[in-house]
Amino acid sequence: MFKKIVASLAVVLLTVGMSVVGIAAPAGAAPPGGGTYPPTDAAANDPGNWEVLPGEACYKIEPVNPVPYLLPSPGAGQQFSKVIVKAGSGDGSNLVLTDGLAEGTPVQHNLKDSISHLILCTVPTPVDPILTDASVTVTTTPATCEAAEGDLMVAAVNATFVTSYPTETTYRVVATADDNHLFSNGEPTLVIEDEFAPKLAEGCELPPLALVTPTYSSTQPTCTTAGSYTLGSDGGDVVWTVDGETGVASGTYSAPSDYSDVTISATPAVAGDGLDPDWVNPKVLTFTAPTGCGETPPTSGAASASVTTTPATCEAAEGDVVVTVTNATFALTYPTETTYRVVATADDNHLFSNGEPTLVIEDEFAPKLAEGCELPPLALVTPTYSSTQPTCTTAGSYTLGSDGGDVVWTVDGETGVASGTYSAPSDYSDVTISATPAVAGDGLDPDWVNPKVLTFTAPTGCGETPPTSGAASASVTTTPATCEAAEGDVVVTVTNATFALTYPTETTYRVVATADDNHLFSNGEPTLVIEDEFAPKLVEGCELPSFALVTPTYSSTQPTCTAGGSYTLGSIVGELVWTVNGETGVASGTYSAPSDYSDVTITAAPAVAGDGLDPDWVNPIVLRFAAPAGVCSFNPPTLAFNPPTLAFTGLTIGAGMSLAGGLLFVGLAGLFVARHRRLHG
Repeated sequence: MFKKIVASLAVVLLTVGMSVVGIAAPAGAAPPGGGTYPPTDAAANDPGNWEVLPGEACYKIEPVNPVPYLLPSPGAGQQFSKVIVKAGSGDGSNLVLTDGLAEGTPVQHNLKDSISHLILCTVPTPVDPILTDASVTVTTTPATCEAAEGDLMVAAVNATFVTSYPTETTYRVVATADDNHLFSNGEPTLVIEDEFAPKLAEGCELPPLALVTPTYSSTQPTCTTAGSYTLGSDGGDVVWTVDGETGVASGTYSAPSDYSDVTISATPAVAGDGLDPDWVNPKVLTFTAPTGCGETPPTSGAASASVTTTPATCEAAEGDVVVTVTNATFALTYPTETTYRVVATADDNHLFSNGEPTLVIEDEFAPKLAEGCELPPLALVTPTYSSTQPTCTTAGSYTLGSDGGDVVWTVDGETGVASGTYSAPSDYSDVTISATPAVAGDGLDPDWVNPKVLTFTAPTGCGETPPTSGAASASVTTTPATCEAAEGDVVVTVTNATFALTYPTETTYRVVATADDNHLFSNGEPTLVIEDEFAPKLVEGCELPSFALVTPTYSSTQPTCTAGGSYTLGSIVGELVWTVNGETGVASGTYSAPSDYSDVTITAAPAVAGDGLDPDWVNPIVLRFAAPAGVCSFNPPTLAFNPPTLAFTGLTIGAGMSLAGGLLFVGLAGLFVARHRRLHG
């Protein structure tokens, strides 16, 4: 009987010992749900110590009942970032879960049956960015002699729209941007409404065209500068004929070097436009040689210098500088391996076309073309336009522009119209516009369709003769400032208007021009005010102004246990272009330090050509960042730890192993006693 009891007891003890060892988690096994086992210490019980993500907030739940615990709602605009399950106080008692956390998710410690407390952490739910790329355009068929404007066509991008016709002669389009999109005005809704233009007037007569006033001025030569003359216009474009050469554009030109007369004539550039009746062709500009300068005064334009190079290829950079001069000498230098500088000096009694005896030409050599010599991607240009209708007191207008690049506009058959705002026709006729890219190779937005027709409607209830925009004009000319005297001699020229000239101070003038009845100025108003200051006489000796001296500024902060390092780039007086670790074009501002604490090398250069750097500044500057010293007081839960080998609460791994070994020893001893008594009993 004793043998059976001892044998049974040995089997029971052996079984218990094996069970204690067998249920322990295998060494190196990962916790469930992408979790980790951070170390256990007093700081881990404080929710604030777990807040390590931007915007993260943590709070404790204690006691926890029932188990498993079902997660509550994280709150409006929030989502769970992690859940810390606290069970007991031994190693592995902190289980951090990060995957699949949502309202209603059951939470339980994978090694313990009970939970002492929970720490729930939330962060703001990411919101998709809102883009201002919604657009709606409306086109119609233009009015003709037979029919009014009609056939409304609406094109929408990232938006929906509803079209209605409030009356027989009006339309209304209400567009709504798609989710996370806005129109260019920053609003989710855009309303476009307008009237249909009536059919053209009986007989379809041509509208009256613009009345153009040519303008010109001239300056006489001096002992140090050549004379010049300026050609322009008011109310429209003109084609100039200068000394028999037709097609000369408006602009400023040097006077003849031999002081001969210049004969000018003007004709309207647009067929059908008329010249101001007070203008008489031709006009003769006379230039007189300055006196007291010696027998042979300088001759502007008689000296010249030009530079040619061989263009860059796939194999080599730009090079082979060839300098060509006339009535001048030159010196060619290479300040760096990638730049050249030519200083040309005019011969005695000669000047360059800029009126100076010296001309400097300097530039950088273009590097060899990119590997493969691929053509760069060209811009996609989106033409933009808008219009405003005439009222009883203001003329209508239309604005031409573009987005993504430049365009060349054709307006009513005239090509080469620049972007800008223009007055609507005084007879309220339609304006037909078309756009083409200004840069060869650029493309138009595929949603743009040429041509577009802008309609303008005469205002009602204003009397029989509404105002005529653009028929009145006013301009001011003065004698320019010199080294001896300030700007002066105000001359006011008006058309279909009257004016009053006053001098509010000794250095300012003010012209108030009033249009005649039924006329407006080009700005659509019956009154035009022109006021300005007289430029003071030139600086004594007529010295060139000095450029700005720019002082770069920078600062840096070292990383800590709770915040990354950073550095700030700036400047005093002027703008800078920064180069950071070899990347040029970095703007002034504050930037994060490298996460691996590597050095940051910065270099500064003036953004404005001609500006200089503070002489105390030396390029480059190296910013150094060091990892925080010592051991940080709290390690965020980002490291995986080996799970414990015991699966019950209250015992350490060492105590569990000791108990298991003791039970095994007792069991084996029992088997030995039973065996011994069987052999010797």
